[in-house]
Amino acid sequence: MADSTRLETEYHDVSEAQELRIIAHDLAARSSKVQGGDISRRLRQFDTSFIAARHPAEAERRVETFARSIRRIWLEAAAHEAASVFRSPTSGEAEYIARNHDVFGYERDLQPETLEARCRDFFPPPPAGWSHDHLIFSSGQAAMTSALLVLGKHLTPGANLRLTHRGVYFETKSLIRALPFIQEATSEQTADVILDEPVCCDGQVHQTDTSELLAASPRAVIFDTTLLGRDDGVDPYLAALGREADQIVLRVTSCLKLFESGLELANAGILSIYTRSEQAGALCDDLRRIRTLTGAGLHLVDAIALEAPCFLDASLADGYAQAVFDHNARLARAVAEANKRFAPVSHPSLQGSAAPYCAFQLPDASPADYEALEHEIAEEADRRRLNLAHGGSFGFRGHRFEVVKPETGEPPFLRMAMGRRGGWSCYGVIEMMAEIAGR
Repeated sequence: MADSTRLETEYHDVSEAQELRIIAHDLAARSSKVQGGDISRRLRQFDTSFIAARHPAEAERRVETFARSIRRIWLEAAAHEAASVFRSPTSGEAEYIARNHDVFGYERDLQPETLEARCRDFFPPPPAGWSHDHLIFSSGQAAMTSALLVLGKHLTPGANLRLTHRGVYFETKSLIRALPFIQEATSEQTADVILDEPVCCDGQVHQTDTSELLAASPRAVIFDTTLLGRDDGVDPYLAALGREADQIVLRVTSCLKLFESGLELANAGILSIYTRSEQAGALCDDLRRIRTLTGAGLHLVDAIALEAPCFLDASLADGYAQAVFDHNARLARAVAEANKRFAPVSHPSLQGSAAPYCAFQLPDASPADYEALEHEIAEEADRRRLNLAHGGSFGFRGHRFEVVKPETGEPPFLRMAMGRRGGWSCYGVIEMMAEIAGR
């Protein structure tokens, strides 16, 4: 039988296993509120199986299995709890909900005030003179849509909202084109709203300079900080605006990736509102009204799932995101240093910032070239006993890769998304990709 201390050192440099034990204990402590599976029993089983693992790759798989199991138990418990009442509850059911969760008359009007109160402690307080509020929507794009609708009403009633998009996210581009009241401004100086992605990916991962927005002085700025975690540069931007600024500053961030400990508990998007004017109350009132009218808020089952203590835990989120950023920074540097195969590597970590995945492009490549690259990576990972999944997105505990083929016609690229899990597979994938890049 392997020694537990030695195995954890080989498997993970900061002991992800211990982090998951803490998350599991916290979930089990909430079981009196959300009835469901026996997390404590599963935790005891994990401790036994983890110690018995004879290779770091096997230990990683057991940690991944444990993470998925406590996630499943928690989500099943949340679904069981939500299923106990109607979406339009009776008076008795409404009393039951009020004892355990945020009350509602019908589900579309659920106001997740308990979760939103956590946001005020989760995000750093803004500089003196700024008021702030935080609303939770069913997704980042639901938050973005609601923000644009309300800004159109407040800034340019009866006229087009002139907007400049400093970014490339395809869903945001499609959303802007789909809203008939938005006019794409060709100059930042003429825009009513600038929608800024401080980190974005167009086949390479780039960092934009948010200080350029200060000279443009639009009436409102929306930052999409989904790729940045809590350290997103919004507070320095607010401080740099000056004491007389009357700009509306909004932050939209999707919670699914970096704020839910890699467990993907529920789709959710946080919209943060910062203002110096008396508009703050009216803006938030209109946003809540739009959220109800469009059904853009959380369902009860998602609100219950997000009651997990690990959601909006600032210390846990910071440590989780930093591990993801560090691992991707190491990959970007290793590939850039060895590179003979890909186009020159662009990544924010090479300029001192961060991003939760890496993107690499083959110059003058055909779709068949990318298919061959995917097969090469999968075969190499299997040969080296590395836990590397073929799949999309980013910010998970484990590591993923895929060839992205943009629907907008841009060239494909390879996305390598290093997860929070350090140790055997993390360092093995970085070494493997450096060798592939040097071929």
